[in-house]
Amino acid sequence: MNGSLTTSTNSVTRAVALLGATAALALVAGGAVVAAFPMDGWTPRLLAAGTVLMAVVIAGGMRLRRLLRPLEIIEGLLARIAAGEDDAYRLPELGIASPAAAGWSRLTQLARRWSAARELEEKVSAGLAHAMPGADKLIDALADGVAATDESGVITQANAAFAAICGAGDAPTLLGTACTAALALPEDAAGQLSAAQTRRRVAVEYAVTNGDATRTLRLTRAPRLDGDGELLGHAWTVRDVTQRRLAEDMRDKFLATATHELRTPLANIRAYAEALSTGDDIDPESQKQFFNVIESEAVRLSQLIDDLLDVSRMQAGALAIDRREVDLSRLVDDVARKVEGTMQSREIEFLCEFPPKYPKVLADKSKLAAALVNLLGNAAKYTPEGGRVTFRVEATDRKLDFSVADTGIGISPEDLPRVCERFYRCNDERVNGIPGSGLGLSLTQEIARLHGGELTVDSELNVGSIFHLSIPIEGVD
Repeated sequence: MNGSLTTSTNSVTRAVALLGATAALALVAGGAVVAAFPMDGWTPRLLAAGTVLMAVVIAGGMRLRRLLRPLEIIEGLLARIAAGEDDAYRLPELGIASPAAAGWSRLTQLARRWSAARELEEKVSAGLAHAMPGADKLIDALADGVAATDESGVITQANAAFAAICGAGDAPTLLGTACTAALALPEDAAGQLSAAQTRRRVAVEYAVTNGDATRTLRLTRAPRLDGDGELLGHAWTVRDVTQRRLAEDMRDKFLATATHELRTPLANIRAYAEALSTGDDIDPESQKQFFNVIESEAVRLSQLIDDLLDVSRMQAGALAIDRREVDLSRLVDDVARKVEGTMQSREIEFLCEFPPKYPKVLADKSKLAAALVNLLGNAAKYTPEGGRVTFRVEATDRKLDFSVADTGIGISPEDLPRVCERFYRCNDERVNGIPGSGLGLSLTQEIARLHGGELTVDSELNVGSIFHLSIPIEGVD
């Protein structure tokens, strides 16, 4: 994944650099034509320079489209996966040669491994249908619920996990009980089992609610056959797949979000690039504005890709920090300046409360700054116009505390424990309309942890939130 994302960043960077070089070359070439061929009056000179300018810009635009084509194809594939039209475990090859395509090929290899792991799990589950004699203790030690029934569906054997799922005191109390009755299956799940052929393996998922907690269970029924192929009964396995389904839901949400986050800057880059390559009456000031838009959208893409890279390193345990002596006064001033424009554009009152003197501290300057920008950027995104964001720094002999308080939409008690999970976004309709990848707080929390600190949050829905990033002070000799 790291290679794919890095090459995507390189492609966008090369595209923007090429467009800038094209514009510079066009201007130089136009000037050269005017200087080399004396003409009477300015009109012939402008026509000659304009012809050269358009030729160079069109050539550069065509090259830019070729550079951006792999990213456009990847964006389309992500859209199909997010829409459920393609299987996320079976990613297709791009069929083109480019650095981005090479990175995508690496992703397809990983997807095949995930698919193989899923098939292996299914084979293991099927193998339980043919348990060998004397394996009672082994089956009883399994975390998954396992039971055997006769042809009529009556339980003849069960392990402790199966009994716990059924709410029974111990496994022997289930003997002689119908399996579907012991499991208290919902009508739709029981109907799927009844409609399935008894000689074929069938799996159903259903939800079980216990108080405020809801679990998702996966029930598998496989036939048990004798040496002559006659049906002896069935083997049943029950597995708690709640966490897997939550992870898949977050993955699907992330794919949809990433598709949107990629589509918007790519569309803007493409639109302004085409305008530059086809427009013959664009004045220099407008051209400069177009270049600025392309550059800012490229930076936006680069930031998303950098976040994904950091998440990949975090999952692999490879995200590290480089501790050096940090000028905290300059760091917090730089962070405040980076977000000040966003605050002003949204008419948000931005207050900074810094101490008169900072202690000497060892920290990773770039990662600490990125974490603070994430917190302030979130505050700006989720605070309505006319609100207030306060950036406060407090230092003691032992701890450095950065806090970001806002008067935004707040976080519900249900969402609060999960706001720092990777790819998680709050279940609030107002959040759905705000761009975001669900990665910022997860990365910020990891940066705090790597510094030996922590990230905490207090929030009240429709009132506001306050995030505290605290790190211990390690003095400089």
